[in-house]
Amino acid sequence: MCSISRMCNILVFVLISFEKAFSIMKRLPTDLEILNKIYNLYYKTYIDFEIGDSTRNHINFVPIDIAQIARNLRIDVNILFMRLYSLSLKTSRSTGEGSPLNLFIHKMDGERDYINFPYMASLLADLRYENKKYRVAIGFSFFSLIVAILSLISSAYRFVIQPETSRSSNGQTLSVPATSQHQSGTTPIPSSSQNVPIPNQSPKPYNPETQLQRPK
Repeated sequence: MCSISRMCNILVFVLISFEKAFSIMKRLPTDLEILNKIYNLYYKTYIDFEIGDSTRNHINFVPIDIAQIARNLRIDVNILFMRLYSLSLKTSRSTGEGSPLNLFIHKMDGERDYINFPYMASLLADLRYENKKYRVAIGFSFFSLIVAILSLISSAYRFVIQPETSRSSNGQTLSVPATSQHQSGTTPIPSSSQNVPIPNQSPKPYNPETQLQRPK
C-alpha cells in the first residue's frame, strides 16, 4: 500500500513539474489556429464579393487587417506577419502559367495585405484533418493509459493488499454461537460456558449383605 501511494506522489510531482515548465514559455498560436481565425473573421467578406466591388479587385484575394488578427490571437503584429509570410513561402505552388500560387501577398495594391481565401480554405481543411487524427490517437493513448493504471492497481491489490488481509483474518478466532443447532434443527449444541451435568458412570462398591442369595 505504501509503494502505491509513493508511486502516485511521484507521478503527481512529475505532472506539476511539466505544467510549471510549460507555463514559463509564452504560448504561440499554431498554423491551424491562425488560419481558423482568419477564416472565421473574413468568410462573410469573401462570399459577399460582387463584380465591381471597390474593396477588392479579385474574388479570391481578400484584404485582411493583420493588426486586428494579432489582437484577437494576443500576439505581436510582426510575429503574425512573419508567420503568414513563412507559411506562404512553404505552401507556394507553381501553376505553370508564370504566376505562382501564393497564400499571402503583402501590399498587393500598395496599401493592404491580402490572403488567397480559397487556397487558405484548402490548407485549413488539411490541417483540420491532421488535427483530428492526432486527437483520435491521443484519445486512444489516454484510454490505454487508463486501462494500464487500472490493471496495475488490480495486480497490486491481488498480490499485496489481499494477502495482508488474509493473514490478518487468519489470526482471529471465530466463536460459535451457543444457540447454534444441528442441520436437522432439533438438537441444540450446548455452549462451553454452560454447566451441563454428566451422570456418574463409575461402578458401585461391592456389598455382600445386599447381594441376593441363590436358591439351593
